[in-house]
Amino acid sequence: MKNLQYLSVSKAARLLADYTITAEAMMCACFDQIEVRKAEVGAWSYYGANRGLAAAARMLDGMPIYGPMHGLLVGVKDIMDNAPP
Repeated sequence: MKNLQYLSVSKAARLLADYTITAEAMMCACFDQIEVRKAEVGAWSYYGANRGLAAAARMLDGMPIYGPMHGLLVGVKDIMDNAPP
């Protein structure tokens, strides 16, 4: 499935719950979109795009669905600079 980053939360949750998409694919699509737009938008000073998160997403993909947010990404935006010095 293409353009996972444009799915609504409810649609993504349904597709994750019935194993049509994976948490890893969803995470990669969203991180790829951040990379494409970050210079233009400037919304993220730091985000955790790394292999550790991919491993965690793969682990979720191998588990039974735990709840309605299983495998969904959550972004939290604040107005403070909280990146490590």
